[in-house]
Amino acid sequence: MKSSFKYVIVLVILSLSGLFIYQLFWITGLYHSRQKQNQEEIRMAIKNADHIELFNRADFLSRVTHRQRETSAIADTKGGAALSTRFPDKDSVIPELSVQPLDTNIYHPRYRSQTLRNEAGKMLKSTAVEVGNDFRSLGELGLQMQQALHEVIDSVKPVDLAKFDSILSSHLQKRGLDIRHHTEMWNLEDSSIIASSVPADLDKTEYDLHKWEYTTYHKRAYLVYTEPTRWDTIRMMSGILFSSFLILLILILSFAYMFWFLIHQKTVEQLKDDFTHNVTHELKTPIAITYAAIEAMIHYNITGNKEKTNKYLHICHEEVLRLGNMVEQILSLGLERKKDFKLKYERVDLNGLLDKIVEQQSIKSSKPFHVGLESMPDRIILEADRTHLYNILSNILDNAIKYSGDSPHIQITAEERNGSVIIRITDNGIGIEEEHLAHIFDKFYRVSNSKRPPVRGYGIGLFYVKTMIHMHYGTIRVESQPGKGSCFIIIKDALEEEDFQVITAGNGLQGIDRFYKYAPDLIIADVMMPEIDGFEMIRRIRKENKEVPVLFLSARSSTDDIVFGFELGANDYVRKPFSLRELVVRAKALLIKYKQEEGRTEFYEIGLYTFYPKVQTLLIAGESDKLSYKESEILKRLCENENQPIYSKDILLSLWGDDSFYNARSLHVFITKLRHKLDKDSRIKILNVRGIGYKLICEPL
Repeated sequence: MKSSFKYVIVLVILSLSGLFIYQLFWITGLYHSRQKQNQEEIRMAIKNADHIELFNRADFLSRVTHRQRETSAIADTKGGAALSTRFPDKDSVIPELSVQPLDTNIYHPRYRSQTLRNEAGKMLKSTAVEVGNDFRSLGELGLQMQQALHEVIDSVKPVDLAKFDSILSSHLQKRGLDIRHHTEMWNLEDSSIIASSVPADLDKTEYDLHKWEYTTYHKRAYLVYTEPTRWDTIRMMSGILFSSFLILLILILSFAYMFWFLIHQKTVEQLKDDFTHNVTHELKTPIAITYAAIEAMIHYNITGNKEKTNKYLHICHEEVLRLGNMVEQILSLGLERKKDFKLKYERVDLNGLLDKIVEQQSIKSSKPFHVGLESMPDRIILEADRTHLYNILSNILDNAIKYSGDSPHIQITAEERNGSVIIRITDNGIGIEEEHLAHIFDKFYRVSNSKRPPVRGYGIGLFYVKTMIHMHYGTIRVESQPGKGSCFIIIKDALEEEDFQVITAGNGLQGIDRFYKYAPDLIIADVMMPEIDGFEMIRRIRKENKEVPVLFLSARSSTDDIVFGFELGANDYVRKPFSLRELVVRAKALLIKYKQEEGRTEFYEIGLYTFYPKVQTLLIAGESDKLSYKESEILKRLCENENQPIYSKDILLSLWGDDSFYNARSLHVFITKLRHKLDKDSRIKILNVRGIGYKLICEPL
């Protein structure tokens, strides 16, 4: 890694660290600010609760007084107080007005009238002076008045602490502070408790203390203990905390992706440089060898020497082929993005192609090797692009020879299974480390290891192999261990690649067992199987299940075999050799048809008859008649197209796979049988439609 790139990483890390520290500092400051705001909210809640409780008591006193007499308190700034009293009667609205001294004994026995007059006068006078000197806002004036009212009202009716706590709880909840609290009322002059709602076992150290002096003349105060508000503060900040975390996470991921991209780009650029260097060398080599061979023939006049001429011509031929092969691989680098690229499919004999590849490898190889073509069927036919299939197998075999030391021993096997061809190429080479296995098919990827032999390459051979195999609807994987060689497995035309879940069986009896165990949606059966053949397997399955679609896939392709397969209840028959594209299309068509039939009506009303196609049964007047598979399928098609003609050819191709004259006669026999089974209702007719086929009609009553 270059130093400049290191500086970029350091700067980015420092930037992210600074951003994180700043964000943490900002959130911490916001937290403390919010805590102070909560403390102020609690103080205001205490003030408001005191205000409401105070005026509740004042309202109570007003209502009590009104029931006895109408009074209004008049006080002057000199300390005097009096009562204005009215005695209403039936005849007068405002009777005689008299002024008398204020007598408080009817409310509170502890105070004499003269004491109350003196205290009230002093309180009002003091309040007026303080307000006049220190008044700065309307709120402060209201507070002074609230405290002044306490001096008067508390002497008549004491504070209701329970009411105060209830009001305070309501105000705290309105401010979003769902916290418990307890209250004490203190006389600050002698440090005594007037009233308390604090439990005896309460640990005050775990609570926050809030002090509120509600009087000025007689020093009285509320001491309110509240639960800490830290979690309420965090809850209130949850939106900010989440968004901050999300933004920081996005930034970190963005920078991480940027670093990954830069490193990846650097790796790609380095790989491209290596590729350019290697491919230049590889292209120059065959050109140089071909040039030298031609020059030798020209300058040394060896055309008369047939042996040397053939030798040099053979060298030129091999080097030109090598050059063409490299150019083909280089051009293939863009195939995965080339939408209009098409393979030229043809029927390829795999056995013959492998023999040719092995022969050419033996000519061009600089060291002797042995290739064993074991467990190969006599003839495997693939539908593939011959040129690209040749290059695929040649690349893998060439790598096996290169990385297998001085005496390569290579084994090639091939088999047909489940509609697929599986090819294994195993060598006794140096193997591949586990960390490289997932990348060996990547473009430009080269395994660098000092223990590996110095083999030239440019990292596109296996990429080309994988690309071409995928375009042939196949897969490739590798199994390898260091020092124990490698095995490349090519699966051509695998049903699994078409999103089929495949369950295999090695013989007919195993097939029956797995059918009942897994209940598949489709059966693809070979005829030639051990234990019992495919025909017998399907015959036994059809005794219990008439619905699941069956497709025979077999080399037994005589007309008799095909007819027998359909008579057993097969839905389709594919002859070997076959193309997976054809097999996949047929399998999907059967599955779609099967699913559609599942959603259709499970029975048909035909005059007096009821037809159940799934159980192949005709029912009339409590009597049932069992139909054969072909009878049921023919009748179902007639019912689906009632009063409409259906083509004989369609029935023959669907049920017999052939529209020959003999199969047409067989169809006519089945039609005759159906007519006999439906003859209990004379209104039902199966008519011949000349040149077309048959039509089912049911005349009305």
